[in-house]
Amino acid sequence: MLQQDMGKLQGLTRFPLQVGFEADQEHFKTISRSAFPTYMKMELTCQSPEAGSNLDMIRSKVQPTGRFDFHDAHRATIGTFSFSKDNGGWRLTLLNLGDIGEYRSLMKGRCS
Repeated sequence: MLQQDMGKLQGLTRFPLQVGFEADQEHFKTISRSAFPTYMKMELTCQSPEAGSNLDMIRSKVQPTGRFDFHDAHRATIGTFSFSKDNGGWRLTLLNLGDIGEYRSLMKGRCS
């Protein structure tokens, strides 16, 4: 993500990638492998709830100390990005956009 290498990131993502809100987990949108590069480039430029863009937020969390929010040995998050570990290693599996009202207010129509 930090290098914005969409080819490598595609290889580390489980498809279809789910995108949704905490309050509406039954209606996640899915992002296909072919739509992923365009979608992810846009998502990384979106405003992060924590300040700056999502890319800025990721950069601040993983450099230099590599801080992740580990839930257990098989799940971790960095901001809205959720990862799961399987036999193939860690994969991006979900973008949990949090509370829909807060997200819409923050984005003001800029991001999905």
